[in-house]
Amino acid sequence: KCLRILDERSLQMHSDFTKHKKECLQHPENKRDANVLDVFSGIGCGIVALKRIGISIDRVFHVDHHKAARFVYSYNHVHGFGGGAPDDGIEHICGLCTDFQELKDNLKEVVKKYGPFDIILGGPPCNEWSGINARRKGVDSESGSLILQFAKLINKVKKYNQKYHDVNHRTYFFCENVPEVGKVSEIENTFGISAFKVDAKTWGPCFRERAFFFNWEPNTVPEVDSVAKGTSCLKDGWKMPVNATTRGIDEKARTLLASYGRIGDPSTMYKARVKEGVDVASKYAPGADIGAEDLEYNLFETGDRERLMGLPEGYVEKPVIDLFSNIKRALLVATDGTKWCDTVHPRYWGLGLSLGPGRYKINMLRDSYDFVLGIEEKNSGQVFKDYELAWHFLGNGFSVPQVQALLMPLQDVFKKRDYAGYTKEPFYWDSDASFSYLASLN
Repeated sequence: KCLRILDERSLQMHSDFTKHKKECLQHPENKRDANVLDVFSGIGCGIVALKRIGISIDRVFHVDHHKAARFVYSYNHVHGFGGGAPDDGIEHICGLCTDFQELKDNLKEVVKKYGPFDIILGGPPCNEWSGINARRKGVDSESGSLILQFAKLINKVKKYNQKYHDVNHRTYFFCENVPEVGKVSEIENTFGISAFKVDAKTWGPCFRERAFFFNWEPNTVPEVDSVAKGTSCLKDGWKMPVNATTRGIDEKARTLLASYGRIGDPSTMYKARVKEGVDVASKYAPGADIGAEDLEYNLFETGDRERLMGLPEGYVEKPVIDLFSNIKRALLVATDGTKWCDTVHPRYWGLGLSLGPGRYKINMLRDSYDFVLGIEEKNSGQVFKDYELAWHFLGNGFSVPQVQALLMPLQDVFKKRDYAGYTKEPFYWDSDASFSYLASLN
């Protein structure tokens, strides 16, 4: 385990949190609902984690540049949006500031009107910090500098919270990124605390080492990693390939990535199972590797990846399919000159504006035409099909069990509330069925 350096500033921050927690325990009537500022929020994994631990939330101000990611978030959390989300009692403000720069430019007004913000979440882009990027430039690049800008924004929010709302207001922040950022003293100094480094495998099946910046004392981290393995998130007889062949890529296969070239990497992102009709017991000795000729392979599907990341099944897959199918149908209907936006619900309009020449293509199939629709990712210019976009979002997301464990101490300083489908819901590998399934494989 590689955790936080307990220097003087870390110990002081832990002491301040312990004092606040003690005050809340002595006077629970002073606990409040949380206003959350969710920056670089993507599909909302941070909100999923807060709901799972039962933090009572009054308002979420959601900021992300990707229109389709905002669609996924709203589909799952905003009552009446169209995804069937129940009324969770939260005011969701999604799309008012559509990117980080717009939030920075309007921060004072946002905090005055929608604050004070009690919890600030953020996962700035990591591509310019990641060790797998041989050309990374870190803080010297535009996207790499966003983590430093985010730390500065947090300090401004604190100041505005106290200036416009309550001079004694406490603001808690939580930032996630790759481990390399924890080596930069300028970033640590701006956050005012050293990085907390830990791998997601401590709490779930994913291998995902990350650096976190947060200003409270975490709960004790287990010394032994989670018993959940990749196979415990698969269905229908599929297994992680490490025990199916001698290729030994289990760790890589359990590390979901977001880049276009890696989301469907056939050398790592695949699962295996015995072909139908193969009698393993008579052909192989107990514990022996099964020959490749007796196995079939497939890439991890969206549901597999959702379970690995600790998200509810369908959290990404359902809204992405809904989005693509409706825009695709609208484009087909609109071939007679009708504006495509006249044929779909207004929730799709903003997304359709990013479609145009080169954003989709037409394939000829025997007797009919079929649209293979793609949505362009703003920064990279890559065009994603529906399942590719879902995989991209999941690779960019937080590991929910990891983030949930680190956020857990906030239960002691905020009011509590149960959220249907989230609070007290077991992860897939925690259910009796999955344990029985896992036991049947050994």
